[in-house]
Amino acid sequence: MLPMKWAPSAAARIAAICLGTALPACSLFTAHTTFTSTMNYPRSSAPPSEIQMIFRGNAPARDFIRVSQLNTGRSDYQSNEDLFQAIRREAARAGLDGVVDLQCVPGYSYAYQCVGTGFVYR
Repeated sequence: MLPMKWAPSAAARIAAICLGTALPACSLFTAHTTFTSTMNYPRSSAPPSEIQMIFRGNAPARDFIRVSQLNTGRSDYQSNEDLFQAIRREAARAGLDGVVDLQCVPGYSYAYQCVGTGFVYR
């Protein structure tokens, strides 16, 4: 008698693919930032270390223009510092001088989430 050869079902194959892609994603998850421009603006060349982060209720000392919206979230595996660095990197990439009206709270789809308005100096 010949041994039976096991052939995985389509559902087993799909489950294996999903598990194989989900597990690495969990360990590599980084803070995620979305940028939405609200108008054309003169781009700044400020590096991430010089991006101003100004929380709600405060304003930059210089005259500025609000030009975009930034949303950032992090999982439980990252720190708030990772979250703030993600905001600074995205703001620098987008040519902003900073983010004003920054608000951070526990999130619905992320462990912690920040929302702010990107600005450039006049």
